[in-house]
Amino acid sequence: MSIDDTHEGDYATRRHTRTGVGLTAGFLLFLATSDILPEAHTTRQATGWTLAATVARTLFMWSVIGLTD
Repeated sequence: MSIDDTHEGDYATRRHTRTGVGLTAGFLLFLATSDILPEAHTTRQATGWTLAATVARTLFMWSVIGLTD
């Protein structure tokens, strides 16, 4: 069976898998940014490096997602 088969069950399974992976990735991204972003806005460590690293990681994740689509 190839991945291009359009059986109803296969389509539903792939759609649910993609939804589950997307939700899991979004949740993990939320956990990561909920710890990093407040740290970037504190006055004791108010350097741009933390925010730049967050943006770089987000762009990296978008590029990986773009390659897999």
